[in-house]
Amino acid sequence: MRASLVILAVAASLAIACGDDPVRPAGTVRVVINTIGVDRDVSYEVRTDGRAITLPATTPEAVVEGVRAGTREIVIDDVASNCTVAGGTTREITVSSDGAADVTFDVSCVATTGVIGVSAVVTGGSSDHDGFTVTVGTGSAQTLAAGATRYITGLAAGTPSVRLGSIAVNCTVAPENPRNVTVVTGGLVRDTARTTFNITCVQMPSDVRVLATTTGTVLDPDGYTLTIGGTASGAVPLNGTTTVTTINGTRSIGLSGVAGNCFVSNGSNPRNVTVVPAVVTDVAFAITCTAVTGLEVAAVTTGVDLDANGYAIAVAATGVQRSDRVPANGMITFSPLPAATYTVTITDVAANCTLAGGATRTVTTATGTMRVDLAVACTAIPPTTP
Repeated sequence: MRASLVILAVAASLAIACGDDPVRPAGTVRVVINTIGVDRDVSYEVRTDGRAITLPATTPEAVVEGVRAGTREIVIDDVASNCTVAGGTTREITVSSDGAADVTFDVSCVATTGVIGVSAVVTGGSSDHDGFTVTVGTGSAQTLAAGATRYITGLAAGTPSVRLGSIAVNCTVAPENPRNVTVVTGGLVRDTARTTFNITCVQMPSDVRVLATTTGTVLDPDGYTLTIGGTASGAVPLNGTTTVTTINGTRSIGLSGVAGNCFVSNGSNPRNVTVVPAVVTDVAFAITCTAVTGLEVAAVTTGVDLDANGYAIAVAATGVQRSDRVPANGMITFSPLPAATYTVTITDVAANCTLAGGATRTVTTATGTMRVDLAVACTAIPPTTP
């Protein structure tokens, strides 16, 4: 507990100024103050032989020179009210001529304020998306994230009320809210009181409004189907909106039934959308359609250990046979092609990769370019055992 030594020398001139007789024999006194506990005093005053010395708590040691020989009192003063001095504040010592005397004061300080740690544990099929607030007594509200702990400091001893606020309408709190929590002060170690709010959240119906905007030529003739989590959930017009009700949370929302010469041009399809309670969530899809002039095959491969040589593509119709390879992430074009209904076959997919939608596709070309999109997901190849 002791800080580094700081020597405060009191010169003989100071002794003269204080009225001491420099001819009389004198010695030295070493004063040490040991402090333990919390909320410690910042400084002390030590008085001896008619002099006063201020000792900061960070440097609580000093050597006082020129103290007159004989019996002397050493007094520690200016001690904080939450601190006590073992054995009292006065020590009587004997100072010998040209000798040194030691005196030690042991100070214990206790905590004047307390701490409350407030935790929020959220369970259930949903979650409060914006967190909570915590208010202790008449203090100001502080934020608390779901699953986190907030420490409220500087509290007086007692049983203040602790309230959890900003609770979503689909969530409930247990046990009681607000609740009283006991704050303890006065110890050598600062105690932290703790309380946990258990929040249970349930799924709530929420509205999703889907907007489709279709541009280009040779538009999709029959519109689209809205899918949520891979399940058909309603029809979407070429240019218009549809609103459906679903549960809140992160949902996969997309359009199916998009014609081969049309594609979603403003992001992924489907895409993950966060649906929150009591709010209409808007999802916009921009679809671009092109005139048919041939057949494009585009591959998008995700994961690890991707297929290094891509995939083999065969395009067949009555009297027409074409083949080529498409890179794992790339595109090839078969053009020109006569108008016909073509079977597109995808082969040579690595064993650690999975092709969505199966290995064959049927495409009818007319007067523009049709597009076939391939989605492949690859997983890590296990290491070979020697």
